[in-house]
Amino acid sequence: MTIELSAPEEVMLKRLAAMEVGPHFRHQTRDEPPLSQEEKIRIAGDLLRRNPGEFLARYYRFLSWPDDAVCFNELWHDYTVSYYLKEVVGFAKPVESAQNSHLDEESDELNIRENLRRRRELQIKNRRLVALRRMEAEANADPTEGFFSHESMRERDPVLWERMVGRHLTDAHRRSLLGHQYESFSGMLLSQLLESDGMPDRRPDDTDEEESDEEMRNGEQRREGKKETEEKYECANKEFRELMYSRFLAGNDSTVDYETIDNDVTLDDELEERGRDAEESYFDSESPAPAPPFEPPIGETVDPRRSE
Repeated sequence: MTIELSAPEEVMLKRLAAMEVGPHFRHQTRDEPPLSQEEKIRIAGDLLRRNPGEFLARYYRFLSWPDDAVCFNELWHDYTVSYYLKEVVGFAKPVESAQNSHLDEESDELNIRENLRRRRELQIKNRRLVALRRMEAEANADPTEGFFSHESMRERDPVLWERMVGRHLTDAHRRSLLGHQYESFSGMLLSQLLESDGMPDRRPDDTDEEESDEEMRNGEQRREGKKETEEKYECANKEFRELMYSRFLAGNDSTVDYETIDNDVTLDDELEERGRDAEESYFDSESPAPAPPFEPPIGETVDPRRSE
């Protein structure tokens, strides 16, 4: 789709696209060829038309001031554009007609700041959500790798992990989730932890069924007991993950470099791609249902330690 640009806009975007270092246009995989100048102009021009405030937030430091200011003369009504032109770049608003001179500039400035604050909060939430999805995919690919693997989560909060997840595991299941951490884990310390917390011993391996045979007497009872235990684990595991996800999104995980995530513009590209994929799926469907919003399936979860 061709984007109609004014002469000043075309000059601005061509200059921006010609820069080899600095501006970021779109996230690319290692196998993709570099973007051409035409592609860069199209991407930046599309953003300029869709969201001029976001365009300035991303590229203002690479523009030529005051030459490029003319491209935004008709956009002072946009809170974010107005903020960047006035507060960041240092331009004054063009002289208004007499009939508009009575507008309260102080109130207008407060509105700009509040709108910018809300936009920034939403931007941070979205970027953290995309980062969470990336790390969640790593853990799904290999349960022993990544920030949200059981090994990593247990390392960050061992007591909570044992209370919510570990107590439902057999030794074999524990080994599959914890990887090398299982081999170096001290059984004596775990026993002391479980005993001090008043927690029942964790389950033995399913292969040791001598005691189970005595208690359950038949195979049907054993299968029902195993199924019930697995259901308890699935429920506890889901609740534990939701709690860890909520901590991450709320900025309460001290091991996370939130500054890097919150300022990573490449996360915006992935969010846009997800939105486009959802939109394409919606229109490709013969009987489309409303496209689901890209929001986390996470609710308020109470930390079990607080209820004790």
